[in-house]
Amino acid sequence: MAEGEPSGGEPSGGAFWTRHAGWMGVLVILAGIGIGVIGIEPAAPVPELPEIQVPAAAPVSPLTAPLHAAHPRNLILISIDTLRADHLSLYGYPRNTSPAVDALGDASIVFERAYSQSPKTAESHMSLFTGLYPGAHGVKNLRASNRPLAEEVPTLAAMLSRAGYRTAAYTGAGNVEPALGFDRGFDVFEAPGDVAAVFEAGARWLEANSGAAPFFLFLHTKVTHDPYHPAPEYAARFVDPDYAGRIGLGPEAHRRAMKEGGYWRLHELWWERVDPHSPADVQHLRDLYDALIATMDDQLARFLARSDALGLGGDTMIVFLSDHGEEFMDHRGFRHGNVHQEVLHVPLILHLPDGGGGEGGAPRGTRIETPVQLVDVLPTLLDTLGLPTPPHVQGRSFAPLLADRRADERAGDRPVFSQWESRKLRSLRAGEWSYVRTWSGEHLYHLPSDPTEQRDVASEQPQVLARLRRATAAYADASRKIADGLSSGAEFGLRPETRDQLEALGYLGRPE
Repeated sequence: MAEGEPSGGEPSGGAFWTRHAGWMGVLVILAGIGIGVIGIEPAAPVPELPEIQVPAAAPVSPLTAPLHAAHPRNLILISIDTLRADHLSLYGYPRNTSPAVDALGDASIVFERAYSQSPKTAESHMSLFTGLYPGAHGVKNLRASNRPLAEEVPTLAAMLSRAGYRTAAYTGAGNVEPALGFDRGFDVFEAPGDVAAVFEAGARWLEANSGAAPFFLFLHTKVTHDPYHPAPEYAARFVDPDYAGRIGLGPEAHRRAMKEGGYWRLHELWWERVDPHSPADVQHLRDLYDALIATMDDQLARFLARSDALGLGGDTMIVFLSDHGEEFMDHRGFRHGNVHQEVLHVPLILHLPDGGGGEGGAPRGTRIETPVQLVDVLPTLLDTLGLPTPPHVQGRSFAPLLADRRADERAGDRPVFSQWESRKLRSLRAGEWSYVRTWSGEHLYHLPSDPTEQRDVASEQPQVLARLRRATAAYADASRKIADGLSSGAEFGLRPETRDQLEALGYLGRPE
């Protein structure tokens, strides 16, 4: 029987409706009454989405001439590896984890909705330094075989160095490695150790280099990275003394693990003792993590006090941010292996020496709601310093939000694209919607009613899903075009000491 033909000898088309019009009218009325009684509503129209403009794939050109900063200011850029925004009291966390960060925020401009481009350290930091999405710059976390950033891609440090800046970086290592290209443009690039050593080295460099020429100082620490081992005095402030689980290793177990398999065995054994089905264990991990945030915060306070003592405040910009957040079973996992809210939402604080964007601009203490991304930081800083932004940069300056306090109301929501391309994980936040592609498929979330992305409405909004899928693919394609036009540096392996460090952080599998 062909589609649309009547069955069972019933009259077809208009004849059927003519003979039964009276009964059908009654049924329609009764159906309408039933809808009102049980509360069923007609299908809602597809909501409008904001216009999604994918950045053009402009070819990359190397720097060939000196640069001149029209508004030269000192710049301190502080990155706290693995710090999720919603565990800072500045962002509404009920625990007092971050009084120094809070004080910095009160004297600065705080971005409520800042997002990372990747859940991985190297990918995210290189987007910060180049203004390119991870699929465009191509740098990945260290593995057995690696390729550095293409030589022709200018970094923030390289551009500032060409503009006459003195440059220095002190890092906690762990994928922010010179071999990947992170040292380009820096006069000094060192990895002194833990959080105290990083901030101490930065303070000493400032004390020795606060002369006439402007400077760029980059500080990075992985103090909040797993496995979480806060000092007892910080753990006592946040950890439940009645916790009776198995998380943690004593000194003897620590020594035995190191003897059995080195840093990787230590990391492996630490996580083996975590029961993901135990609410007490999940909370204990959060407690340990909060204690490490407080550890960082105390060191930050000391560093900022020494910086203030040098009288640099009137001519120094400070940027405080993170490369990505951390998960505590928010989406049935730990650490930072997804592209959901808890991993991508990061703190972003911008302290300007004049307290804001000038007359009519955003004053100290302003909190900006417009979504911004780490890929936007480079063009914003170049704008603020009066330096040209290379045409290939995919990020967009949010300097207008600083110069005009009303711009936030007019800006609307900017789409936010993030990816972990080696695992084919992608996300796009646009307007009220968040599209997430994971190992388990595609997901769609309505952010005003579900800000933590817990209820997947992909099946309910197929047209929204399809449009965001296309836009996400367009972002990835534009990045791939840029990457295809770049030179390819020589592959390199890992030094033994670097492999040990990365195994300690769980970045590499067990060595052969």
